[in-house]
This record gives sequence, structure tokens and C-alpha cells, in this order.
Amino acid sequence: MRYIVKPRYTSLLVGVANLLCDIYRPIMGQSETIDELFEKLRRSVALECKAQKALLKIVGQIDAIAWGFETQRMERALEKLEG
Repeated sequence: MRYIVKPRYTSLLVGVANLLCDIYRPIMGQSETIDELFEKLRRSVALECKAQKALLKIVGQIDAIAWGFETQRMERALEKLEG
């Protein structure tokens, strides 16, 4: 579970986690150990999703700032050409 949130392994391990859910679905609720492990997996994935959403917001803000600077730079360049 510690590797599912590491970008290098995420794409592979998400598929593995889905497969494990399919395999163990029939005994969910029957084994406390299995239920605890799946809850731990769910919490790890939920935390990672929350972190990814926060990062996407930051990237969006950075893009907006960069776009603003680029727009100003182009406006200044046009003013120099016109003036």
C-alpha cells in the first residue's frame, strides 16, 4: 500500500487494487483482517486524491499567473513596435 501513491507505480498498482477488490469482494465483511486492509487502502487512495486535487488547483493558479505575465510581455512588445 505504501507504493500506490508513488507516481512511478500508481498506474500499475491501481489496476492491481481493482483486481484485488474483484477477488476479495465475496468475503468483504466476513474477515476483519481483509476489511481493515481494504479500509487502509481506501484511506491511502482518498488522501492521495485530496493531495492531487490540491496540486491541480495550484497548477491552475500558476498557469493563470504565467498567462498574465505572458500577456503583459506581449502587450509591451506590441507597444514598442507601434511606438
